[in-house]
Amino acid sequence: MDINQFWKAEQNYQYIAAMRPVFNRKALFSDVTGNYISPAEPSAYGEVTIRFRVARNNIDNIFFVHKGVKHLMLWAESDEYFDYYSHTEQLENETLSYCFEIHAGKISCFFDTRGVVKDINEYYQFRIIPGFKTPDWAKGAVIYQIYVDRFYNGDPGNDVLTDEYRYIGAGTVKVDDCNICSLFITFRIFVDAFFIHPFIERTAVIEHPVENHFHPAPVRFFYYFGKKFIACIEVLFIGHAVDVFVGKPVLMLSGL
Repeated sequence: MDINQFWKAEQNYQYIAAMRPVFNRKALFSDVTGNYISPAEPSAYGEVTIRFRVARNNIDNIFFVHKGVKHLMLWAESDEYFDYYSHTEQLENETLSYCFEIHAGKISCFFDTRGVVKDINEYYQFRIIPGFKTPDWAKGAVIYQIYVDRFYNGDPGNDVLTDEYRYIGAGTVKVDDCNICSLFITFRIFVDAFFIHPFIERTAVIEHPVENHFHPAPVRFFYYFGKKFIACIEVLFIGHAVDVFVGKPVLMLSGL
């Protein structure tokens, strides 16, 4: 091998060694869980550290963007596949809204709750509410959502019959007497809380528009579902010491 071939091979080696892989958009990630926010429930006027994940050795820099101001995020750690960058922000007693701006060569993009995007939209930014605390009973809880109007048989003529349909080798079974009280008591073995819909104040019984997320629905709404439903709620309250939480955006029956 002559000297020219040697230098050409050396240049090719250095180029390949320094070459960055194709920009990996799918590796970009952050959210508002404890995996990417520390502490997970920061207090007002405290500090919060926010992390962002990228593919290893795949970007030039990343910025934390808040109110149009960009802060360079610093490398924090790496594992076999990813690099993690972080930024520490001083909180006030107001919601912190933010997104991320990523640069890799001539490529630039933003990342918010939609994922990778080309522009900033404040509506989709991540948000941290200082002082917000998740109730202990809700952390890791299995919550069963119930649309109580589904227990009101408005037209028995369209009931699904036994073996009318089959799925994975099993046929449907018609339920002649749906006892919602028994259902609640049975499910309390498997779940931690019920999300009963519609329990919050709204403009119609079944429709979605909500008048006030902080107030339970007027009593007249419950009469629509009949005395059986009212009796069931009374059984839950009296027999199982149900705690009622009115909050954003739903009311839960917990502690079952």
